[in-house]
Amino acid sequence: MLLRNVNETPPWTSKLQPALIPKIKKNPDNPIKTRTIFYEAMSKYWNYERVFTDASKINGNSDCSIVALGDEYSFNLPGSLSIFNCEAIAIQEAVIVVAKGIPRNCIILSDSLSVLVALHNDNSKNHAIQNIIEIYNDTATGIETEK
Repeated sequence: MLLRNVNETPPWTSKLQPALIPKIKKNPDNPIKTRTIFYEAMSKYWNYERVFTDASKINGNSDCSIVALGDEYSFNLPGSLSIFNCEAIAIQEAVIVVAKGIPRNCIILSDSLSVLVALHNDNSKNHAIQNIIEIYNDTATGIETEK
């Protein structure tokens, strides 16, 4: 999860801190339990605009998408990218959308634990991770991350 609290934290004083909800595991056998855990976690962000991200690789094709404020953004990506990079690019594009003007608190939701963990590493060599951190540091929106 990536959180944006409008005007709460000057970006130059805060550090990107993804938050994890480790209880949520992809479990097709018990979707009701998964949904319940998700809604419990989201209840503390009831007044946040939700921005969803996802990425996929199927038959050598890669893409990612974002849903924000009822708009969907889709990006075709090079098939050579790893799923990690596809998920990171989805989050990167979501941060750009948020930085460009969602005028309220928002939360960016991703199912990519590995990308959220990588966002904790300021020394990551991954280009998309570096971009997310740079955009975060350059923006005046006060984006925070949770995992």
